[in-house]
Amino acid sequence: MKKPIYFFLLAICGLLSPALLSAQTDDQLTNATAQERYEHIKAMRTAYLTQRMNLSPEQAGNFWALYNVYEQERQQLQEQSRRLRKNRSNSTNIQADLEQILQLKQQELALEKDYMYRFANVISWEQVAVLYEAEHSFRKMLMERMRHHSKQGDPDDE
Repeated sequence: MKKPIYFFLLAICGLLSPALLSAQTDDQLTNATAQERYEHIKAMRTAYLTQRMNLSPEQAGNFWALYNVYEQERQQLQEQSRRLRKNRSNSTNIQADLEQILQLKQQELALEKDYMYRFANVISWEQVAVLYEAEHSFRKMLMERMRHHSKQGDPDDE
């Protein structure tokens, strides 16, 4: 059972090669559907985080199963918050909406704290710390690529 996980990990780590971060990939993403872009970015993030945390095949299997559940729960909270912010102008009770948004932020923080301990049951505390740093650096790298890509397409910047 460890061999398929090991080969899966190698394949994912291979996705993080410099070719993945090339302009050709950006062009491919431009023509992709939103769902394809989301799946591509998710695969990039998985490879990036796996590599940065230096997960063993066994750790990777356990960690990603847990992390994916965490991501789903977190996305549900964020979606609720987005809906409240978007519909705030239609609301008759803005104060209640704002309080609910703050409550959702608190729930998200509690979720993060809960999963921090759950992650530490399948990876080391050092790897948990690297996870948070790597998530931040991945988001930053992604934003820079998006900014760079949008500037390339803007004729006023040339």
